[in-house]
Parts: sequence; structure tokens; C-alpha cells
Amino acid sequence: MPYIGRGPGFGVRSRFIYTATANQTSFSGNDGAGITLAYTDTLYLDVYQNGVLLVPATDYAATTGTSVVLVQGASADDTVEMVVYDIFSVADAVSAKDGGTFNGAISVTGKITADAGIDIDNFNIDGTTIALSSGNLTLDVAGNIDLDADGGQVSISDGGVEIGYLYNSSSDFIIQSAVSDKDIKIQGNDGGSTVTALTLDMSAAGRANFGNDIGLSDNRAIRLGTGDDSAIFNDGSNLYIKNATSNQDIIFQGNDDGSANLTVLTLDMSNAGQAAFNKGATFGASVTAETDTDTSNSGNVTLDYAAHQNFVLTLTGNTTLVNPTTEVVGQSGFISFIQDGTGSRVLSVGNQYFCAGGAVIVLSTAANSIDIVPYVVIAAGKVCLGAPQLAFADAS
Repeated sequence: MPYIGRGPGFGVRSRFIYTATANQTSFSGNDGAGITLAYTDTLYLDVYQNGVLLVPATDYAATTGTSVVLVQGASADDTVEMVVYDIFSVADAVSAKDGGTFNGAISVTGKITADAGIDIDNFNIDGTTIALSSGNLTLDVAGNIDLDADGGQVSISDGGVEIGYLYNSSSDFIIQSAVSDKDIKIQGNDGGSTVTALTLDMSAAGRANFGNDIGLSDNRAIRLGTGDDSAIFNDGSNLYIKNATSNQDIIFQGNDDGSANLTVLTLDMSNAGQAAFNKGATFGASVTAETDTDTSNSGNVTLDYAAHQNFVLTLTGNTTLVNPTTEVVGQSGFISFIQDGTGSRVLSVGNQYFCAGGAVIVLSTAANSIDIVPYVVIAAGKVCLGAPQLAFADAS
């Protein structure tokens, strides 16, 4: 562009006005308006005393860039004025029309608007996309990193293919694998080796496969069933297998040579947990059957075969064993009859009790005598009684 002077710039003038004291020769620092005297080239400095232009070197010296010294001291209240001329240049500018490159740092106090995007090294920001053409992207902040998506979803993609989502569903936090039948895995570092602690198998409706044991604190349970019907837990001393639903059995199943779902044991919860084995049971020690010891029996007596295997009955009067309702086919045991201190108590039985030859059971009559009658249940309503073993006594 056309210009007058030393270069393609714009002129600027600065004025510094001082009021002198008597015999003052040196003027520097702030003038009457608080402006600090400064100049760079004495060729562009004019000094006036009471409006009269002074001659450089003859009337004053200006060598420091920050002070002017008069050859002859001024009178009190003289006005000493310095006029400094300077230029500023805009030659080193970036064209608003054609653009350009800044080689130094840029400080901007206002907003930057870039409709065509911003490139920073190989990093591009354009519209709703932040793209890095190569390498990794590191977010390093002094505080937290907050992801706030009003749509409620954060999508994770690889090469443009969505592989998973993090999203909000009615304030529930959802982690979703987006690719069909691909699992969700939780991994960690175990002694320097990567281990898979948990795999959620999406090809099996999310079945959880743990890489090691599941540890639960005391009285913390594994609960089974939609309504928490069953639980397995340890209270610190004992292991519990618990069925919480009324009358629902506990069933043990296995596989016998390919015969899957074979029920080997059923604990009947409608019958106080009575155990029904699919086949014979072998025990490592003797088995003690539940025995009912009743010290006062007279009149009609109904034996509870579901609750007891054996019975010890003290007869305090004539007694009739009425027909039972709880007998189980195959059940066997004994019934011990003890006469009280009076003795001579007579035993009768209902028509579901059978004796050899239809004979009536005759007990010992002596006071405190002990008799034992074995029994076996051969069918519903048929309890067979063996011959009574009479008058057991001290054999020493």
C-alpha cells in the first residue's frame, strides 16, 4: 500500500508534560498526567519549554530513553513538554481473506469461531466430530472427567462398527454388548498375568462364568428362584441348604452312566424332611432311628409312623393301638411295652395290625415288666407284628 516515511506503518504521537521546579534540569518518570516518559529514537523526540522548541544537544540531552536533561535549569512552574513520535507496522499480518500461518503463540480473550473446523497437528475438530488421524488420544485433567450426554447414551465403536453402549434407562445404568452373541468380560491383573474374572455369555442369555471361586461372607446367601425360593449359605459354623417355599422338596439329582436327571434322594418337606432314596443307602456308621418314648399310655393310642421308627410305651392302663394313617411300606422297627408299677395292663390292636396266625398279643403282666414286639409295614393298612419277646430283665 502507499505510504510516506520509513516503512509501511502508521504513525503515533505521545506527549509528556511536566511542571518544573526552580532550577530543575532532569525530567523523567511520570508526568503530570501519570504517563511514564519513554522514547527509542531521539530523532523522533521534540522537547518544548514554555512552548519554545529546544535544540537537541545545545539545549538538552536525551540519551537514556527514559529521561531528558536541560542544559540550563528551568524556572519554577515552567512547562516542559516532550513529544515522542513512533510508528507501528501491520506488515506481519495474516490475511482475513486468504488465511495464513502464525509461527508464534496466540492469546485470545474472546471466542474463536471456525465454521470449517480446526486442525491442531493431526487433530481435527469439525462440527460434532473430533478426529485424530493417527496415534492415541489422551485426556489428562487435573480434576474429574465428566461425560454428560443428554441423549443418555455413550456408544463405543471400532472402525465405525458399534460394539457396545453405556446408557441410562429410567435411571438404571445399562452396560450393553451391541454385537450378536459377543460376551461382556471383566479382566484384571493377577501377579502380572491378565485374567478373566467374569464372563457374561451373551450366547447363553448372559450366563455368568467366573474365573475362580465365588466368595460370600457369613450369612450371605446364594439365592435361587424368581421369588428367592431357595438359598445356600454358611453362618460361620454350618452350611445351610434352605428351601423357603412351603412344602417344596429338596431333590438331589445326578447322572448314572448317561442316565441324566436321575433323582437319587428326595427330602420331603411336606413330611418334615423325610428322606426317600432312589436305591439303597450305605452309611459309614450306625443309623439311629427316631424313637418315641411315651411314659403314659391308656385307652386309644395312635402311633405316628411318619415321625418315629421305634416306640417305647409305658402302659398306665389298658391300651388299644388304633389303626394308623402314617405308615410307610417297607418301614420296620420295634414297639416296647413297659408295664407301670401296677402291671396287668392289657394290649388290644386295630384291624390293620396283623399277628402270626391271627393270635392276640399277650404281654407280661408283672409290674415294670418289659416286652418288645417287632413290626414291619407290608402294605398300606397292613402292619405285621412279630411274636412278642417277653419279660426282659437284668442278665448280669
